[in-house]
Amino acid sequence: MVNRLGALCGKIAGVKTRTANGVRAVMNIIIAKTAGFCSGVQRGIGLIEKALAAQGKPLYALNFPVHNAVAVSGLIGRGLKFLNSLDGLAKDGALLIGTHGACPEVYAVAQANGIEIVDATCPMVKRVQRTARMAAGHSDMVIIVGNRNHTEVKSVCEWAGTGKALVIESVDDVRNIPRGLSLAIVSQTTFSCREFGMIVDFIRKSAASGAIEVFRTICPATFRRQEEVRELAGIADKIFIIGDSSSANSLRLVETALFENTPAKLVSSSGEITAEDLEGVEILGISAGASTPDEVIRQCKNKIITIADNAHVTSG
Repeated sequence: MVNRLGALCGKIAGVKTRTANGVRAVMNIIIAKTAGFCSGVQRGIGLIEKALAAQGKPLYALNFPVHNAVAVSGLIGRGLKFLNSLDGLAKDGALLIGTHGACPEVYAVAQANGIEIVDATCPMVKRVQRTARMAAGHSDMVIIVGNRNHTEVKSVCEWAGTGKALVIESVDDVRNIPRGLSLAIVSQTTFSCREFGMIVDFIRKSAASGAIEVFRTICPATFRRQEEVRELAGIADKIFIIGDSSSANSLRLVETALFENTPAKLVSSSGEITAEDLEGVEILGISAGASTPDEVIRQCKNKIITIADNAHVTSG
C-alpha cells in the first residue's frame, strides 16, 4: 500500500476499530500530501491578513475571496467587510480582489475613483486572464472550459472581451460553437483534467471550426490533487474530500474518485462525519480542497479516530 502511493501521499495512520465479534482490527487512514491550501490560496490569505492588519482603512470585497466558509469567517473576524457593488465603496476604504480574480471593469472603476486595490488574485488565474485577452486578439472566439457561474470563469470571459468568449461546461455544449471560426481554448484553473481533454478532443473531431489553439491552463496543483485522488481510489474502500460545497476543485476531487468507482463523500466539517460513513471501511483515503484550512482537516481526522475507537465499525 505504501509503495503504491510513493511520493503522492503523505500521512498513513493505523486506527484501531471494533469488528462485529469485538476483535480489534486496524483501519488505515491515508492522507494525500497536497490536502489543504494550495500556494495560490496561501498567498492570497497572506496578502489579505497583512492588509487587514496594516490598513488604517476598511477592506471590502465583492465576493468570497476563497471558497471556504471557515476560511472566510476567519477573515471576517479580522475585519473583512462585503459589498454588493462598488457604488457602496467610499474612498476611505480599500477594495479586495479575491483569489478568483475580477473583470477589467472592477479595476477601472476602482482606479478612476482613487480606490486602493488589494489584489489577491491567484497567479494561475492571472495567467488565464492574460491568455484569454491575448488569444482574443488573433482568434475569432475564445472557448473557456469551466463552470459558467464561477467567479474565475466570469472574469476570464470579460478579459477576453465582449462577444469573444463562449463557456463550455461539457461535451454537450460543443454544439453551441459557431462553425467555421478559429478558436482559442483555455480552461478554468480547477477544471477536471480528464474532462478538459475529452472536450478538446470532441471539439477537434466535430470539425465545427477552423484553426484550433489549445492553452492548457489547468493549475499544476489541481492536476496533482486529482492524480493523488485517482491513486487513492485504486486502493481505498472510501474517500473523504474535505472542502466546501462552493469549492469547484473540491467537487472535482469527489467526481474524480467516483469516476474510479470508489465511494466518496464531500465533508465540509467534522460534524458531517458519522459512524455509518466508516462501516466496512478498512482503508480510508482523505484529500481536501485547495481552500480548506489545516484546522478543518485536523478536526475531521480527529473525528474519524474518535468514531473508530468508540463506535462499531465493520472491517470486512
